Amino acid sequence: MKKSYILFIISVSVLILFKASIFIEVANAQCDPIGPITTTGSGEFIVPDGVTSITVEVWGAGGRGGSRTAGSNAYGGGGGGAYSQSTFSVTSGQSFNYSVGAGSNTTAAGGDTWFGSSTTLMAKGGESVPNNAAAGALGGDASLGFGDIRFSGGDGANRVNGTTAGGGGSSASNLGDGVNATSNTGATAPNGGGNGGNGRSGSSGNGLSGLSPGGGGGGALRSGGGNRNGGTGGNGQIIISYSCPCFTVLDNGSLSGVTIIQFNGNCTWEAPEGLLDFEVLVVAGGGGGGFGNGGGGGGGGIVHARVNVEDRLVEGLPAGTNFEVLIGNGGLGSTNAEDQGQDGGDSTFDPGGLYEIIAGGGGGGGSEDEGDGRNGRTSIFNSTTVGFSSLLLRGGSGGGGADDEDGGNGQSNGGNGGDSEEEESGGGGGGASGNGQDSDDEDGGNGGAGLQFSSFDILLNRFFAAGGGGGGEDDLGNGGSGGSGGAGGEGEDDEPLLERIGRNASTPGSGGGGGAEEARGGNGARGIVFIGFSNAKILPVEYASLGAEFIAEERKTELTWATAMERENSHFEVQRSTDGLKTWEVIGNIDGMGWSDAPVDYKFEDLSPSISGGTIYYRLNQVNFDGTSSLSKVLSVRVSGVQFTEGVWRAYPNPTNGEQLRVNLLDRSQYNQEVITFRIIHPTSISKEFSVETENEMNEAVAMMVGNIPSGVFVIEVRWGQKIEHIKVLKK
Repeated sequence: MKKSYILFIISVSVLILFKASIFIEVANAQCDPIGPITTTGSGEFIVPDGVTSITVEVWGAGGRGGSRTAGSNAYGGGGGGAYSQSTFSVTSGQSFNYSVGAGSNTTAAGGDTWFGSSTTLMAKGGESVPNNAAAGALGGDASLGFGDIRFSGGDGANRVNGTTAGGGGSSASNLGDGVNATSNTGATAPNGGGNGGNGRSGSSGNGLSGLSPGGGGGGALRSGGGNRNGGTGGNGQIIISYSCPCFTVLDNGSLSGVTIIQFNGNCTWEAPEGLLDFEVLVVAGGGGGGFGNGGGGGGGGIVHARVNVEDRLVEGLPAGTNFEVLIGNGGLGSTNAEDQGQDGGDSTFDPGGLYEIIAGGGGGGGSEDEGDGRNGRTSIFNSTTVGFSSLLLRGGSGGGGADDEDGGNGQSNGGNGGDSEEEESGGGGGGASGNGQDSDDEDGGNGGAGLQFSSFDILLNRFFAAGGGGGGEDDLGNGGSGGSGGAGGEGEDDEPLLERIGRNASTPGSGGGGGAEEARGGNGARGIVFIGFSNAKILPVEYASLGAEFIAEERKTELTWATAMERENSHFEVQRSTDGLKTWEVIGNIDGMGWSDAPVDYKFEDLSPSISGGTIYYRLNQVNFDGTSSLSKVLSVRVSGVQFTEGVWRAYPNPTNGEQLRVNLLDRSQYNQEVITFRIIHPTSISKEFSVETENEMNEAVAMMVGNIPSGVFVIEVRWGQKIEHIKVLKK
């Protein structure tokens, strides 16, 4: 028995002309959740912007069941893959390599799956059965893996008798060890793991493959001539979980003069005070694909609306105006013949409010025994509000049909799902810009086209709400708009399961692909919401430039900015964050010009950046004479850490009465004629910093300062280059 181991709310107020790339702009990276990583082999994961922690789960691949190369008999089942999990503290842009193990189709074990490195987080693959062997193979061993939580895979079953082969063991999951197979039936995994494949029984044939992630393959049976192959183990898998920031500012005016905000999840947006108009794009979740030559999921509905606040409020939105944003989830692909794919969830802006928008979810695809594609859901907006108009309205698109049934209907010009013309193929899901294609003989239909909105999706310009492709026994249907919707699966039930599973949608609001014979459908993609507004309508200050640079030689950060125009500008607060944007402190104030139509240059020097080093963030808070304020974009610099030393300097006499106290350099190999900066730290006060060129200059200043401080222990802090030393002194 193997052991288990458990060990921003934004008020943008600047129009910035982006210049030097001497800093990282933290707002501009995308943050989108990712689906399970199932493609075998190596890859790289880049931490999205705003993410500080990730939880990673890895499954080892399954082992192969026993194969016949000599004699007539039944053979044992392959072992299931192990499971490991760890949580990592991360920074935006950090890179991790990974490798997903492949299910074995030889006598070698299933591939190990790892993240970071093979000794950082790793789950072992299940063992394979040797050729012509009756005994089942062991599951992946948790004790040989790496991770905070580890569970072992289930063992494959021994052959039951001469005409019944052993089933494969299941993989483990976060709920516990994999399940051992005890008969020819593959073991059922704990939720999240992969089931083992069935062993062959009764007549000659190959064992069935284990399911991903990490199910062990079933054993083969041979009662006549020819070789028989054990079932291939299921591939490994990686799941990376993290929380995206509520929203991401794609552009605060530096690229286009327009603020573009992408909403990644359900949250509340506080609009800038005085905002006169803005536009909203709301995309719903896409539908899931159907099971068993199923139809593709329909694309989600899309509503693009304009809010002209001035028609209702001449002075624009008042301070503290909040809007709720809800993002619809993608519909899950069907996992059985009786259920259609799920509909995508509705996405909503300002639910129940004056500017309410509801984009309806895409319809789910039809399945083998429930063949009708589902209708898309209705999209609406509150047309009774003054100044609120719809620029485009599409309802959810219909899911593709299956089993010789019709596709679902799209709503409000959303695309219709394609019909199934044969039991062996499914129609494509409808897209926001076109109908899904009907299936043709045993070929799945292609998904309908989606829509692009380049003025909102400024970094990626993706197609939203494309339809998923239908599954087919001979050929798959492609996802709409170049694969934005999930492709359908293809193949009959004796072909690899991985090829028959419908693919998940890849862009917001798109539908999942239908599964091929006896295979599940792909999941639809979640929706997305954007808000855009012109900065010029709300700004008292226009910035011509804004930058930050860390000067290592002087160990300081220099912030520079210039304004092209100022109106009622009282001053700028310089703010700094050293804890990853969680908190901000004001480190200085710079007076503004008040009123100016001519360019004005500003500079501020942070002479005390973090001693420990790392990424330091800065921003400006521009304050008007009436007390209102607005924040600039965030800048960041990388600061090298300071090396603390001991014994390089010595203070004497110590204790001292304050007279003739000197600081002497003991280890001259540690000093390379750098500028010396020092200060005195006493429990009652801290002196300002002094910079000197020589040891004698420092001692002259120290002698004058010590005479004025009270008795007791104090510290002389000496810094030079990238080093620092604290010297304790007792004044009598």
